[in-house]
Amino acid sequence: MKKPRIRLRVLMIAIAVCALFLGWLQRQDRLIGAPDIIDVQVRPALPGRPISGTRLIYPDGTVSLGFDGRVSVAGLTPEEVERRIAAHLRQHCGDEPQRVSVRVTTKNSPTGFVGKLVQYAHQRLAAW
Repeated sequence: MKKPRIRLRVLMIAIAVCALFLGWLQRQDRLIGAPDIIDVQVRPALPGRPISGTRLIYPDGTVSLGFDGRVSVAGLTPEEVERRIAAHLRQHCGDEPQRVSVRVTTKNSPTGFVGKLVQYAHQRLAAW
């Protein structure tokens, strides 16, 4: 009678591991990296400092907020980037925006690779 219980436990553990792995894969697909393009919206708009707009993720993994500096965003989800930008604005500008929203408009970063990465190159091919 022990064999069916052991098989059931092994099956339950295998299902749990698969669910964790699938959750990890879904998160990996949502991570922001260079050279992604994101749309940042800060509401209400800060007077004299246009932060809202389309932003490119630089090769070093940062995004420019104009006069308010740069924020490191590589490897984060859009929700984590929202929190990081809000914290940056509170710390460096003394402002607390009511709402920061981030949306990935163009996903250019690789989501993963197999093997040793020797050199990364990104090039768009123009249509004829």
